[in-house]
Amino acid sequence: MFSIAAVVMSFCRRDSAPPVNPNQQDDIEISPDTIAAASAHKMRQFQVSSKDWKHVGQWLRTGLITYHDSSGGEHNYETVERTTRRGDLDGVDVLAFLTSKRLNGRHLILVLSYRPPVDRLCIEFPAGLAEENETAEEAALRELREETGFVGRASGSTSCELFLDPWKSNENTKLVTVVVDGDDEGNFENVVNVGQMQQLDEEEFLDVLIVPMDGLLNRLSRYVDEMGFGIDGKVHTFALALELSQTWHNEPLGN
Repeated sequence: MFSIAAVVMSFCRRDSAPPVNPNQQDDIEISPDTIAAASAHKMRQFQVSSKDWKHVGQWLRTGLITYHDSSGGEHNYETVERTTRRGDLDGVDVLAFLTSKRLNGRHLILVLSYRPPVDRLCIEFPAGLAEENETAEEAALRELREETGFVGRASGSTSCELFLDPWKSNENTKLVTVVVDGDDEGNFENVVNVGQMQQLDEEEFLDVLIVPMDGLLNRLSRYVDEMGFGIDGKVHTFALALELSQTWHNEPLGN
């Protein structure tokens, strides 16, 4: 039977492995697949036995999960769930690229949304709940059109199921990549008169933000410092990855 301890001990035995010289230039082999397989085997023994809801609202419910660990121990865990899930997916996030011969460089379509829990405007990807029998791509195109007024096409790049805050919730999403042709007549009008073609619900308060991808991370940081905006973690992660992809091969990480 596999265990994490057994796998780690197999290549980390102090009595058989020589001490590591920090100046040694030889490659070190790391085996993440072995660790992952052992962990997966162990975690399959964890099991949720019940959920006790303490509060059920229009959008969310909160309560306690009772689960058993791999040793049979019983634990209680606070949790929150959406009440709106109609299938296997709560919602979608839209990574929307705007292309146009009339714009200088690549641009990203984002939204500014007031979020009462943090009491500030937050920069986010267009996003929303999936409707019943709706694919992730269909939901993404609908939400993009409603929140920003832009009509796009799914690029064929859709993520697997992603969990937004798995330490406290089972809320899930898929990230759908969409391309918007800014030279299309309707989309171009929306570029010129940004936000005028939104189809928002009564309780939605969103502004459309079209930003160049060049210098995105610095721009987001400047908006935080100068305007007090909040940044959705997914947006910051994308901007950081974009920045690292451009600098990784040019200079050592951390310099």
